[in-house]
Amino acid sequence: MDELRRSGRSAEDMSKQLTEALHLKYKRAHLAYLQSIPNIRDAEAGVHGQRTITVLLRPTDTPAPFGGYSDPDGWCGVSISAHYLVDCVVSEYQQEQLLTLLLQGTFEQALRSDHTCKVARKVVLSSGTMSSYATMNGNWMILSWVLLQSECDRSLHPMYEGLSHCYTAAGVEKVKFQWVDRDCFAAFKVLDSKAQEHLLWDSWRTTEATSGNLVNTCASRSKFNKDITIKLDLCHCMQHLTRECVSEHYSSCTAPFSSSCLQHFLLWTRVTYNSSRTRTTSVGSLLLIPPREHCRTKMPQSRELLQRVEDVMYHFHLAKDTNDVQLFKASMLKEWRIQRVHILRGCLSDPEVGEGILYRYGGTLQLNYTKGQGAAVPVWIPVRGTSQQEGFHFHQAQWVTGNRVSSELFQAQAMTGVVRWNFQRLVDLKLPGVELPAVFDPLLLAQLNTASVHVTGKAKYPAMQVSNRDTGERFGLQYVEPGCRPIFLYTGGVEKIVTEIMEKQQQQQKQKKMTRNCLACGQPKSRYLGDGSSIHFFYQTPIVKYFYCSTKVFKTYEHEGLKNPRMSFEDFAATPFFEQELDAAKQRGAEWRKVVEERAKRISTVQLPTGCLCRFCHQPLKQGPSSPHIHTSFPGVLGKYIYCPSRVFSLYRAQGMVKEMTWVEFQQSGFYDTERDRWVTENKK
Repeated sequence: MDELRRSGRSAEDMSKQLTEALHLKYKRAHLAYLQSIPNIRDAEAGVHGQRTITVLLRPTDTPAPFGGYSDPDGWCGVSISAHYLVDCVVSEYQQEQLLTLLLQGTFEQALRSDHTCKVARKVVLSSGTMSSYATMNGNWMILSWVLLQSECDRSLHPMYEGLSHCYTAAGVEKVKFQWVDRDCFAAFKVLDSKAQEHLLWDSWRTTEATSGNLVNTCASRSKFNKDITIKLDLCHCMQHLTRECVSEHYSSCTAPFSSSCLQHFLLWTRVTYNSSRTRTTSVGSLLLIPPREHCRTKMPQSRELLQRVEDVMYHFHLAKDTNDVQLFKASMLKEWRIQRVHILRGCLSDPEVGEGILYRYGGTLQLNYTKGQGAAVPVWIPVRGTSQQEGFHFHQAQWVTGNRVSSELFQAQAMTGVVRWNFQRLVDLKLPGVELPAVFDPLLLAQLNTASVHVTGKAKYPAMQVSNRDTGERFGLQYVEPGCRPIFLYTGGVEKIVTEIMEKQQQQQKQKKMTRNCLACGQPKSRYLGDGSSIHFFYQTPIVKYFYCSTKVFKTYEHEGLKNPRMSFEDFAATPFFEQELDAAKQRGAEWRKVVEERAKRISTVQLPTGCLCRFCHQPLKQGPSSPHIHTSFPGVLGKYIYCPSRVFSLYRAQGMVKEMTWVEFQQSGFYDTERDRWVTENKK
């Protein structure tokens, strides 16, 4: 299980590896046994000056066989199945409730939220709109992760309610800033672009939202913090714009133009600060030298940002590739109008806050490959980026092994992976004075901290110590969305449902089960369902089957001296009448087998037609010597016509046709033109 958790491999791969290891261990044991036999022989022969205690030797020198891998007194053919490993993973996860407590103990002052459908496709019970929704803090640690069965904002209400309760219970100030991939403010509409309108520059500058409110009533604002500031992630804005930059027919030619346009977007939309927080004034330097990793980039406010992006749009809105094709599609104008509203409403601009929220310290960087502290500059990583967010979705899809897994296995693998992700982020932070274990095992660390507190009075790893109080927040598939059906995660509920289904099926089978009655006494043939007036027994050997009824044999052999109508089968088997009954049963069995054999021979000699059959004559539709059908066509009429004598005869019998005709006879008759007209009319329908 440690190897399975560490490697993240699938249960199938792990079972193969374990089975291979067991077989290798068996072969090594066999080799050690064979190598020990010469040593024993040498000792008994006195090669090394040794003698047995009794100075007696065994009468035979043949070694006992080592035995095969499947011997019951040896290795018993043991193997580890994938289903067993899956059950172990799910069972272990259900015992580790501290995974939930570890996620509930993660806080920060900035949130980043993103949707993805990559992971949700792996759940067996997933619907077409199911998606994964993850919320990160500024250190890229997961605060909350859920699976949504619908795309509406209402489905996020339970998640943000639990997150709010978690912050309140811990006494931590709630987050004031959040970057999202959609729904940064209320819905709005823009004007559709007209034909050739994208070629006029004035149409790019005079567009505003035709309707829509500025106030956003998203789930994080209504259920978590009413004063939270919602921002749109820059990466998703650029994705929408670059989708309209590449021609569908000349993508290879326009790719350089699209790359240049994207570079201009990224450079012109940011204001770069050096390590001393001095603003760069030369705009031309931004176009020539990209910002270094150690510089702090900031998204300017709406008007300045709009002017910068409009300069880029003006530079490229009439650009063409080498094939004289416009770089911007006609639909680019409407997409720009949408993004222009985002810019004007400040969705892309950075908030005016302290340095601790917008940036995270990422260590130092050596400039110009010069050693020493003098050439080391700090690296500042903005919290609004999405590279780690997308990386989390990629890793999460790898944690869940297989293409379609059960909800229990999905929850166990995904939650374990999320907690390990948070632990790795703590390791990457390299916080001074924080001691972290080299290997992460949640249950082992919790037991180690508990024992350390009990013995020494302090936890071994304080950073990994969690509270025993559950704030009620749920993750993954653990909570029920409003208006959606619940998902069963625990085997107890599933076992109860399966038990109820099996009981219903057994009751139905009991109701449907019928027992035949004996023709002689009228009682059921079963030994236990009769009223006791007659005794029944089934006697069977490899050559004969015999049903014993005391009433029947009494009526048969009464005149020959049989007097007991309720004689047991043991007593009847001791009488001479039993042999007569067995001979009669053998004769009936032989006659029945003969009938079955003759029936099988008769069926095998009859050649049934193969392929598609005609619904009128039930003969093969395929044209051939054994089929009366003719595949032809009428002159001047499109389409193939299949002539069936039986069908034509049924159509025109009332009009005077007296028999089924061949195709040649039918062509010479007066019904040929009538059938052609009917065929033309039917094809037009």
